[in-house]
Amino acid sequence: MDFTLRRYHRYLTALKEQFGGTHTFAQLVGSALPERFCALRHDVDRRVDRAVAMAELEHSLGLVASYYFRIPYTFDPKSIHAIEALGHEVGYHYENVSESNGDMVVALEDFGKKLEQLRSVAKVSTCCMHGRPLKPYDNRDLWRDPARHTLLKERFGMLGELYLDIDYTDIAYINDTGRNWTSGKANRRDHVNSAVTASFDSGDELLTYFRGRPHHRLVFQVHPERWTDSWTGHAGQWALDTAINVAKQGVNLLRR
Repeated sequence: MDFTLRRYHRYLTALKEQFGGTHTFAQLVGSALPERFCALRHDVDRRVDRAVAMAELEHSLGLVASYYFRIPYTFDPKSIHAIEALGHEVGYHYENVSESNGDMVVALEDFGKKLEQLRSVAKVSTCCMHGRPLKPYDNRDLWRDPARHTLLKERFGMLGELYLDIDYTDIAYINDTGRNWTSGKANRRDHVNSAVTASFDSGDELLTYFRGRPHHRLVFQVHPERWTDSWTGHAGQWALDTAINVAKQGVNLLRR
């Protein structure tokens, strides 16, 4: 069964055999990309306890990952400390444009305040937007203006934003958004401009890809809330993901 820690362990084992280890995004943003790498990214949208369990599993295999926290929704200092202590990167999963209803001045101020809150418990040098699929705003717009982009990096001492400061053209970008491995299905904003095909019809197909000849540059992006060995937890998350996917489809229809 997919979206369990047991299955995630199998994915990680296959990736470790192929790549030897993993990178954090702090090692990738703002510098030339290695010829070969695998980076693990986790957007901690809910269920910080599952993020800790995932971080412990990765650490047991000698792997590192980048964990992006929403403020204040997943701001749990004890858990964030624990994840950073395992050698993982802590980053900011921002959504300030959505929360300010498109007011860029308010969004910028909010970004700074919440970044400082996260930095009160961990080192933070990279960020990535939270999609907020049921809202009309793209949070990356906070960074898109070149002058503001430079301001954000200089003012807040950031290496950069993952969607905008990495060239994904030659990277296989694989993510579980929408509870599937098919890029674009039930996925409104979590996309990158990549020339590498990275869509799979099932977890078994994905595992076969990892064990075979995966692309030499790979980002594996999963949401910890979705991954649990608990049957009741698994069923509950499946129901939540299904409801959210239906809502996304409704929003897409209304905006056509």
